[in-house]
Amino acid sequence: MLEMILCIMQQKQILCCDVGGTNTSIALVRVEGDNYHIGDIQRFNTQSLENLEQALDIVIGNLDSAGLSLACSGAGHIINHVSHLSNVSWKIDAQKIANHYKIPTLLINDFSALAYSLPIIKNNEQTVSQLQTGEYASDNTPLYVVIGSGTGLGTGALMHTKDSYVAIPSEGGHADVIPMDEQTEALFSYWRKKLGSPPGAEFFVSGPGIHNISEYFIDSESWDSQTMLETIRNTDKNDRSKLITTHMDSDPQCKNIWDIFLKLLARFTATTCMFFGLHVHAFLAGGIIAKHAQTIKSSSVFQDAFCENYTELFRTFLKKIPISIITDYNVSLIGVAHAYMHMGASVLPDIPKK
Repeated sequence: MLEMILCIMQQKQILCCDVGGTNTSIALVRVEGDNYHIGDIQRFNTQSLENLEQALDIVIGNLDSAGLSLACSGAGHIINHVSHLSNVSWKIDAQKIANHYKIPTLLINDFSALAYSLPIIKNNEQTVSQLQTGEYASDNTPLYVVIGSGTGLGTGALMHTKDSYVAIPSEGGHADVIPMDEQTEALFSYWRKKLGSPPGAEFFVSGPGIHNISEYFIDSESWDSQTMLETIRNTDKNDRSKLITTHMDSDPQCKNIWDIFLKLLARFTATTCMFFGLHVHAFLAGGIIAKHAQTIKSSSVFQDAFCENYTELFRTFLKKIPISIITDYNVSLIGVAHAYMHMGASVLPDIPKK
């Protein structure tokens, strides 16, 4: 009987919501001990929503909200339980949502949610693909680091303490990244003159970043194929990144642009790992990374750039850091559920005064 009671206590259903610049995903996540099961996912176009409540009304309207908890992650920094979304015109106000639906609510940064998913998914071959084996990985890895490239560039980390996990949110995607050869020096110089200041990491290491890299080669007309040059020049800027990655196996300059993107991603990942210490497990996430995981694994471009360092000692250390690619877009829902199980609600519904 005691075992049955403990089992019931360890089971919980959490309504989880992940708000990105492109998609908003909502699903019930069932937690059974250390196992997290995602139910049917409802997706909404974030840019088409007026606020998060517009999507929650549809989902919660079909649920029994008694005993329900809500856990949300948003792509932006959080101040006083309000997420100021980076690429969206509206905000997520956790207290307002908790009061409206009368349910306890947790709100965390999107990369904190990704970070909280890492200890749950790290050994799941359906969700994670290994890029660099490394030597530092173990079940007692003290720190997980995640770098995500998609609509933007994000970073986060998760520290494993004795009894729990602590997420370390970051705005590292907006930090600097430096050129590493003559070609990237020319690229950086081109954009520094156009922007009036040095471009940050996100400016190159993201979906729009691939277009920004290509802009330099378009303007300099350094393209072997005039046909491809004209095709890309006449393509809407929002579609150029997809066009370039589609043709990277057939056009040398498209392949070169992709390789520059990978090298800059690798250098940014290495720098992030160095800041947090060498005994880390690094994870790459984001739509671009997941979609092209096999392409990344099939060449040594990323690993070679990641392990590049001016000292032999640190070249050796970098080779020992395990790197994995997250291939499942939905892990943030697991992460925000895991965060709720460790942190509980950040806000509770206000109780009306009598």
